[in-house]
Amino acid sequence: MDCNDNDPNVTTQPGQACNDGDPTTINDLIDANCNCAGTPTACTGIGDNDGDGVCADVDCNDNDPNVTTQPGQACNDGDPTTINDLIDANCNCNGTPALPTSTCSQVSTGNDDAEESSSGSVDLSSSDLELISDAGDQTVGMRFNALGIPQGAIITSATIQFTVDETRNLDPCNLVIRGQASDNALAFSSSSGDVSSLPVTSASIAWAPRHGLR
Repeated sequence: MDCNDNDPNVTTQPGQACNDGDPTTINDLIDANCNCAGTPTACTGIGDNDGDGVCADVDCNDNDPNVTTQPGQACNDGDPTTINDLIDANCNCNGTPALPTSTCSQVSTGNDDAEESSSGSVDLSSSDLELISDAGDQTVGMRFNALGIPQGAIITSATIQFTVDETRNLDPCNLVIRGQASDNALAFSSSSGDVSSLPVTSASIAWAPRHGLR
């Protein structure tokens, strides 16, 4: 069974484990002819230079065993406006632009809207919102929950719908609407100045409801 019975330095024999030097084969053994041979794998004849098990023709970096990405694999391109992100033929992660979607929410609890008087007093229990005169001008806040807008999403448009419950009005009525500069706005509290002290966006929009509009 000695592969070379004339050389005491050669002790190999058939069946022993060995290394055939080909990273694309497995279970390398000394065969009956005393040659080291492995069992071919899917990468045999194609190559797997870094030995990570990903064939050279699809490995995005066949010189780095830590890189096992290959075209067609799922990935995350970091853009929340795309879907079905995949590694492309150039080994870049790209997603398909998602179709525009819409979402809707309404004020649902008492501390999701608030009226703050000019003195800083905050009312959370009013049955309606005066925009904005109620024994003096006031600051009004509204909070909309569960909109499900992913971080980084591009908002192309937004609207607010009100329902009138009184016919008394000022004409003209000139309002300014701003957003709260927060990624996760908290509910309003009755603390003095709680509405007017909130950080707001630099962007704003002027709104002048038409006289008699319902």
